[in-house]
Amino acid sequence: MTFDPTINITNLVAIALAALAFIGGWYKFGGRLDMLEFRVNTIDSTLKIIAVAIEKQASNEKHIALVDQRVATTEGMVSNLSNELSDLRRGKGWINKNTPRPDGEY
Repeated sequence: MTFDPTINITNLVAIALAALAFIGGWYKFGGRLDMLEFRVNTIDSTLKIIAVAIEKQASNEKHIALVDQRVATTEGMVSNLSNELSDLRRGKGWINKNTPRPDGEY
């Protein structure tokens, strides 16, 4: 195998076409990278919005659980008051003629 040091027009055209193909490919590929970067940034901003929404939802769920607990406590208190009122209407809880006299032990 021998090396031919002569340069002819065919070699120059091949080098020019290779350089042109490299520059064209770089330009097209760079455009796709810019679009890919834009899409990644869009997805990133969307995920941040979703994360904020999930945090707000978790906070709202905590508040709802607290309100549910307060409602359950209030329902218990209302039930207790209803029973006491019912007993008072029947005469239980008031001093009346049928109430035994206190004998000094409380």
